[in-house]
Amino acid sequence: MNIFEFLRNDKQVSRYKNTILIKVTATDEKDNNLQDLHYVYSQYGKDIVPDTVEFLGIYDIKNDIFYVKSSNIARSFITTEEEKIIPIRKLKRSINQQIDNKIMKIVEKELEKDSFSKKLTTFEINFFTSQAINEIVNSFYSDNSKPSSFMLTKIPLNVYDTAKYLVEKDTFLNKKISEYLTSIVDPLSDSKETMLDLLILNAKQRKIIERIKQDILVGKAGTEVKETVDFYYAISKYPAAKSLRIVYRENDKVMVFRAVDPMYIRYYSADISLNIMSDKDADKFKNLFGNKELNLKNIDEVTYGRKTIYQK
Repeated sequence: MNIFEFLRNDKQVSRYKNTILIKVTATDEKDNNLQDLHYVYSQYGKDIVPDTVEFLGIYDIKNDIFYVKSSNIARSFITTEEEKIIPIRKLKRSINQQIDNKIMKIVEKELEKDSFSKKLTTFEINFFTSQAINEIVNSFYSDNSKPSSFMLTKIPLNVYDTAKYLVEKDTFLNKKISEYLTSIVDPLSDSKETMLDLLILNAKQRKIIERIKQDILVGKAGTEVKETVDFYYAISKYPAAKSLRIVYRENDKVMVFRAVDPMYIRYYSADISLNIMSDKDADKFKNLFGNKELNLKNIDEVTYGRKTIYQK
């Protein structure tokens, strides 16, 4: 028997392979009936024991779609209509994506109302510049062709939520969004900051970081920032390098050493661990420059083999 033969007919109970299938009218948390939906359960064996049945999924009568609890359950059914069997996790992800999209539009509208732009402090400028550099450096190693799987809210959704969404999409989404945006970020603190307040703040900071990134990429950044990005870009071109020759200069002192573990300079940091070099070179470095880490701005030159890959 095709699973949809049972889902579409009026029978509440039917045998399927070695399983007894049961379908009942869907309800919400308060046992209110939800129109055009069935919850589907299974019971293995000859007798139906209500407290041991397994939940299989939700059947959307109107759209003739079976949302199943897992991909394994989906694969267990014989049907020529595989496109009509969808894992509930995919539905939940779609719901969260719709919530994200609507919330981002709300935040964008709030940003449009806020035309005031305060002057950044030196600390803020340095912080956001560091964030921008870090994102640019990470992009040297990431595959930007792959779609981002980032989700803004990730609101937890249960079976009741997915069922209510299928019945009243707009009402459900608007309620979830309102609850989320008006919720207090930290209920244990005295702050009354809501999630909407936090998202607006994050969006403002995001705009600052993106503006700084754009300035860096088009060559409008200062010399030190440019040299930093150039350095990491050069290193990223040789991901398999096992050893790099580095010329380090601080005031009138110069040291040449080999980076025996280049992994320490694959990720952005203004200060670089002495673990990059051998113990012998680390002792020499401390004698010359003191007990501290390497400062990126003091690296004059990097050579890989016979090729100079970075030069200040």
